[in-house]
Amino acid sequence: MQLRKLLLPGLLSVTLLSGCSLFNSEEDVVKMSPLPVVENQFTPTTSWSTSVGNGIGKYYSTLHPAFADGVVYAADRHGVVKALSIDDGREIWSVNLAEKDGWFPSPTAPAAACTRTRASLPWKSGCAAL
Repeated sequence: MQLRKLLLPGLLSVTLLSGCSLFNSEEDVVKMSPLPVVENQFTPTTSWSTSVGNGIGKYYSTLHPAFADGVVYAADRHGVVKALSIDDGREIWSVNLAEKDGWFPSPTAPAAACTRTRASLPWKSGCAAL
């Protein structure tokens, strides 16, 4: 008796729910528009190419170059940072931030502390020439 009380409503609900799809004659087909033919307007060429550091090896890295005021800034995962001219790829400055000499940057690498965006900070008083 218990089995009939559970089995009958279960079979009835399955039958009713599946019956809805039996009487549906509409097709759910999405018709895609054909893609237009794309004509190349120009052919890109490489103006210059360079590398920063020795690569990432077997590691995944999300580092990517940044561009501001005609300068490309690029870094590798070992601390090498370079500023390159956008016109010809000429190196403007380079610093290895992994070579740390205490809390302050070494005098041989003033470019690390004196970028255009940090020149107005009070503790970067030697940056006024940039």
